[in-house]
Amino acid sequence: MQKRLAEKGEDIIGCAITSNPNSEGVPINNFEEGSLPLKSKIKYWQIHTFLKDLAIKKVAKISKKTHKELLKQIDGLFQI
Repeated sequence: MQKRLAEKGEDIIGCAITSNPNSEGVPINNFEEGSLPLKSKIKYWQIHTFLKDLAIKKVAKISKKTHKELLKQIDGLFQI
């Protein structure tokens, strides 16, 4: 599963999501829309791009607070 970060043209930028409780990641505690069947975390270091046409449907939308934390963790990947 992917968490969509942004859209540009025909592409979507997203991060992998895991329900493995032992995995590192940004916990998803709140949603603005929808939900996931299991407690999950965003693997912020696994950033992918894919075509919009490959996305079957939107399942959920994370809260602004979770999104802010996600961007903070991604930014931290580029700090020296």
